[in-house]
Amino acid sequence: MKELIINEIFFAILEGIFIFLIFSIVLISERKKYIHENKHKVWLFIAIYTTFSFWITLSFPFGYHTLILNIFSAIVLSVITKNSLILAIVAFTIPTILLIITELLITVLLNLFFQISINDIIANPAIKMKFSVIAKTVQMTIGVLLFRSNLKPVIKASENKESTNLLNYSVLGIFLMSIFLQSLNYIIYNPRDLLQYEILLFFIFLVYILFGIFDYLDRIKLLSIKQKYTLQIEYINNLEAVVNILRREKHDYLNHLNAINAICTLNKPNSAENIKSYVGKLADDLKESYKVFDTGNVYIDGLLVVKSNFAHRNDISLDVEIEAPLSHLDIKDNDIISIISNILDNAFDSITSIENHDSRVVSLCTYIEGNEYFISIANTGPKIPEDILPKIFENGFSTKPQKSEHGLGLYIVNNLVKKYDGHIEAYSSDIETQFLIKFPLKDEKHG
Repeated sequence: MKELIINEIFFAILEGIFIFLIFSIVLISERKKYIHENKHKVWLFIAIYTTFSFWITLSFPFGYHTLILNIFSAIVLSVITKNSLILAIVAFTIPTILLIITELLITVLLNLFFQISINDIIANPAIKMKFSVIAKTVQMTIGVLLFRSNLKPVIKASENKESTNLLNYSVLGIFLMSIFLQSLNYIIYNPRDLLQYEILLFFIFLVYILFGIFDYLDRIKLLSIKQKYTLQIEYINNLEAVVNILRREKHDYLNHLNAINAICTLNKPNSAENIKSYVGKLADDLKESYKVFDTGNVYIDGLLVVKSNFAHRNDISLDVEIEAPLSHLDIKDNDIISIISNILDNAFDSITSIENHDSRVVSLCTYIEGNEYFISIANTGPKIPEDILPKIFENGFSTKPQKSEHGLGLYIVNNLVKKYDGHIEAYSSDIETQFLIKFPLKDEKHG
């Protein structure tokens, strides 16, 4: 029993480590970083490989045992590393070939120097143990040296990992169910081996549970990366808009400088007063055009800079009053951007939709009342009819003529507000239209 445990468990662990090391050299770019960041996946493969190897040794003849173990290991590696099954099988053959070559060479050397044949190794447990120790020592040495080398992957990894991994999961499920059915057929005629059958059932269940957990964690990580990427895109777009504004203003100010130069050149009696008045108007215009905001969220600050310039160019007054910073909210940055930007866009669209409108004002203010945080966005555009007001948050509803391009903004806003246990209401009169949003405070929500 002791020899069985050492041969089929301890040596299987070493064999699993060797296989993963060589597999990573063949297929995984930046393999050292990958293993450092995915230690749990590496140990999961080694544990699955060892357990399945031990079970299948007890349940199948040697030839079938090796074939089934290799196919299973390749499928598991394809799932863990999210590479296509074909690439995983090709990459898996290399460590398999190295295992065979090293064991054959050691067998030849033992026969050459000590007259120990392969039959002696198979028949004599003591010789077999020594042979396994030598073989695993050589294999691990080769694996570690190759892994620590600067060899580049010889196979290009899969690019579309999400769809590939879904297929790999399906193949793994089919394979395990095939083994299950084969074992079921076997256990009918060999009821004394029921324990092996129960071990298989538990193993299949455990594999699916573990892979499900790791897949879920990977998806959460990927979602977080996508959200950060979306935020960076939004931030870059705002920066590009600011750069374009600066380029346009640079051109305008060159014209202004030329006008001031002309006044100086003419040197009329009231030139100084004219220049002072002209520069004063430019300063006032610059102050209105470039406003700096401190909302407690750097992404919203950038968004408001762009919206402020748009408002200035369209003769709209954008009033921003932040009594309570947005840092009081426990809302993801990309979601608060979507909420505020969609409502601001609607406000600007409402005002610019009518001409010769005397009062053109869009306002944004935040404040706290009780245990709730309020965001108010209002505009002095046309009144929303009472029969339409209850429908504005419905999916696809829009009062604009090209409905295929509209009708989603407020629907998205409403869903995002509900996502964070908030509430949004719209009020409209002949004077203004207001969207009032309230959220629970961050401390209240978690405290």
